[in-house]
Order: sequence, then structure tokens, then C-alpha cells
Amino acid sequence: MLPNLRKVGKFNTILLVPDSFKNSLSAEEVTEELAEGLDYYKEGLDIQQFPFADGGEGSLKVVERFVKCETRTIYTFDALMKPIRADYLVDPVRNIAYVEAALVVGLEVLDKDPDCYNASTYGLGLVIADALDFGVDEVYLFLGGTATCDGGVGMAAALGYHFMMEKRVLERPLARDVKYISNVRTENVHSRISDVKFHVACDVDNVLLGENGAVFTYAKQKGATEEQLELLELGMENIRKMLLDKKNIDVQDVPGTGAAGGLGAGSILFLDGQLKSAFDILSEIAGLRDKIKNADLVITGEGHIDMQSFNGKLISKIKEIADEFEKPVWLVCAIRSISEKEALKIGFERIHSLYKSMPKKINIPESKRKLFKVGKKWAEEWIEV
Repeated sequence: MLPNLRKVGKFNTILLVPDSFKNSLSAEEVTEELAEGLDYYKEGLDIQQFPFADGGEGSLKVVERFVKCETRTIYTFDALMKPIRADYLVDPVRNIAYVEAALVVGLEVLDKDPDCYNASTYGLGLVIADALDFGVDEVYLFLGGTATCDGGVGMAAALGYHFMMEKRVLERPLARDVKYISNVRTENVHSRISDVKFHVACDVDNVLLGENGAVFTYAKQKGATEEQLELLELGMENIRKMLLDKKNIDVQDVPGTGAAGGLGAGSILFLDGQLKSAFDILSEIAGLRDKIKNADLVITGEGHIDMQSFNGKLISKIKEIADEFEKPVWLVCAIRSISEKEALKIGFERIHSLYKSMPKKINIPESKRKLFKVGKKWAEEWIEV
């Protein structure tokens, strides 16, 4: 138990703004269970549910709540090239498409274990091509949550780029092929790419290469073996070389290029995209700053909180805004790899995890019950039950 918690007093307006708990609960489910617990004693607390995302899973749900859009569904491929149907949004008034990479080549889309060495963003490219054919003028591309590590080469192939390995074209290149690419031909690239503005929404600020890059930070979570890490890094080095040759950009100087298995870098190279903070884009759409400003307490969180969670992810961005308005921020998660003392040092006033360690099997009803109990327990402290 953290010290002096009973000195926080009673909060009247409580803003619940968590991310999803990956592979278990959506952001909506997290907020609903917490809200029910907080409201258990019906003491008139103003509990505002504001489920959010940082550019990964759930980004389009945030957009849908605040922008009047139409849903388009197309046949495409997941990260392991299995045929699937995927949705994206179009704002017909402003002629803007909103595409969430996680809904196409994401970890949660797969029906088998991830294998990023043999995965591709090709299916994502087909979705973007459909948006271009539809005639949009702008595309917001949310990168987080992918099961890929191909530097966007698969996406580019679906948009008409021809990648040469020796004398043959890699029609549907996988991540394992990227290190072998010797030349890129552009004569068949989709004609509208140069007419469309691409806003590339990054959920992390990792660079492309090295210890904090796309491969060594995230590829193991996507199924890569130790041997494959080195091979994938060679592919990322090839992407870096292409960017230097084609655009005179060194991606090691550009935060976010390592997002989504190098898709950040690939978006600059193949789409002439502009990398932006996904959180900033979504918070502007949703009016989040005003919500935080008017709250007495902000509760946020995600499935697994570790030190990476403070590397430009949702909870760190929430904290930045809350600090501006001097609002306390509490954290809730399924599991955590930081101590209460570390959370306090960073500036959070409380952290609560549902489990001490990752359970062998995720029990969704049990997780919901635990969230409800957390909310109820906090409410008991404030109203002195």
C-alpha cells in the first residue's frame, strides 16, 4: 500500500481514460468495469468514461466516436498472408481515410502464433490502395499493434513498388526477404500516392535500428527467435540505406521510424508520409485536453505496465497533460514490471495491478471482476464506508 493514500480526499469528477488490456479486455470494457465499481455506492460521483488508444488497437473506435464516418470493408490478408476481411473508415465530407494497421496485420487478428520473420504488411497496402482508388485526399495511418517487421516493404509491394532480389521481382515480400533487396523499381507505383497526404500516427518514438530499434525492442514479442533478430536487423539496415539513397534522410535521427516493425520508416520512404504522435492526433480529435482539465482525478492504464510504457505510450502522454493542469493520475493494469516506488518516482500517485504475474491463461470474466473490485475499493476510501 502506498503511503498517505487516505489524504487524497474525495474526488467528484473522475476521468477514466485507459488503453485496452492487450489480448484480453478492450478499453471500453476496462472503463465499464471500473465505472461500475466506482459507482457501487451511488454517491453521485461524476464518472466520465473515455476509453482511448495511443495509435494501436482501438484507434478507429476513438475516431468513430468523434468523427462521422462510413465503414468500408475489403478482402485482404493478415500478417501471415491468410485471407481476411478488414475495415477502415472514410470521412466523406472531408475526404479523409482512417486506417488502423492493427485491424489488418495486427497481433490480435492472427489465429496462430505470430511469426514476424515470415510476415508481411502486404495486406495493409491493399487497404491503402482501396482508399486511394476511392479517391480520398488524406490518409491517417495508425501504426501500433502490428505482427510485422518488414519496414513496410510488403505494404509498398501492394501499392505497385517492385522489389528486386538479384534479377527477380519479390511480388509479395516477407520480412525475411528485406535484407536481400538490391533495387526498387517505381514505374508501376499507384498513381495517386503523390496526390495524397499521409499522416502517419506512431504510438512509440523508437528509431529504426539498434538496441532501442524496431527489431531488438519488439520483434521477440512478435515471434522472432534470437537468430532471426540479427537477420531482421539486416533488413532494417537495408531500409535505412534506401532512405539515405532516395530521400537523403538518416532514419536514426527520426523518432518513430522504428514503430510497427519499421513501418514508420517505410511510410516515409514509400508514402512520403509525415510521422506524428498518434496520441496527439487522437486527443485533438476527441478533445481530451479539456476533459483532463475539468477532472479531479484521471485514471489510466494498459494491460502490461513496464518502463516501455513511459516511452511515448498512452499513460505517459496522459501524464504530460495532467501535469499541465496539476491533476493527479492513477494507474491500473493487468500486470506490471515496475514497483510502486518507481511509479511514485515518475509522478503517478497510485498503481494497481490485477495480477502479481501473468496468469497461464487469461480469464476475461475474472479480470472484469477484479477491475470492478478495484473501483469499488477506491470508492470506499473516498466516501468513508
